[in-house]
Amino acid sequence: MPQPFGYLGYRFEWPEITVRDATVERLLQSIAAKFSDHVHNKSHRLEKLKYLDANRLAEIFILELNERITGAISEGKRYGWIAYFSQITDLKLLHHLDAMVSMLFTRMPDFKRKPPESLKKFSRAYFEMKFNPKGNYIRNYDAISSLPEMLEFMVERGRVGPTEVLTDAQIEERYERYRKRVLSEMHADEGVLYGG
Repeated sequence: MPQPFGYLGYRFEWPEITVRDATVERLLQSIAAKFSDHVHNKSHRLEKLKYLDANRLAEIFILELNERITGAISEGKRYGWIAYFSQITDLKLLHHLDAMVSMLFTRMPDFKRKPPESLKKFSRAYFEMKFNPKGNYIRNYDAISSLPEMLEFMVERGRVGPTEVLTDAQIEERYERYRKRVLSEMHADEGVLYGG
């Protein structure tokens, strides 16, 4: 029987392939920080972005959290924690992550202290990323190619006000900046650049 060992964030405990505890903990801290940011910066955002209200902020929070859970596809590449750890066989871990995310909602009065129906799950994202990455469960940035699509996406994410007038170059620049930031946060969630 081989001894358990870790490699690039994975943990091999024959016959199971799972994720190192420290890597899981880093992911959960990153998600908890997103919840904390929503709570502590809500007033500031409502003051700064007059076109948003508390309900819209909550919708945007869920859209961004869902994408953090499922990962995304961009330029034909898969991004995010689930994409990186798609070789695991420890499905209990995915259900544990889902339970931990659900528990974070108990501190969220905006959501009546329970996860909304629209919250996505690590346990489903794992199968979607492996077997149906171009389905509707995972954000596919490659499906957004025209300026109207970019603008619609940015309005949905609250990054462009309904009365803002932008040039084509500004729409593209703002969309690209947002896309790159989201993907970079997903890459950081992998937490394995130095053997994590």
